[in-house]
Amino acid sequence: MDKTPFLGRSRGIRMLRENNHRHRRLQSDEEARLRGAAAGDPLMRARIIVALDTGMRRGEMLLLRNNHVLWQERLIRVLAPNAKNRKERRIPISTQRLSPAVPVTR
Repeated sequence: MDKTPFLGRSRGIRMLRENNHRHRRLQSDEEARLRGAAAGDPLMRARIIVALDTGMRRGEMLLLRNNHVLWQERLIRVLAPNAKNRKERRIPISTQRLSPAVPVTR
């Protein structure tokens, strides 16, 4: 039904908003299980850490290049063509896990 007979003049039915928001957070043990599953593959472990610490999308990570990482400023640049909303953004390298073991000098 798209109109109700109970309100007179056949007014439309107001639909309730559906709560379809997803909760996208890891449970307490999931991060450890993810890192454990990638223990034999250092590259995959590094990718998991970047994903967890930055919140970058998969496509953004796949298109990330070394020259997009500004080590001195401690920032990762996501270029506009690679971003979902087509706007460049800069993500801080805020965790110790993302910092290089040896400072990069350029």
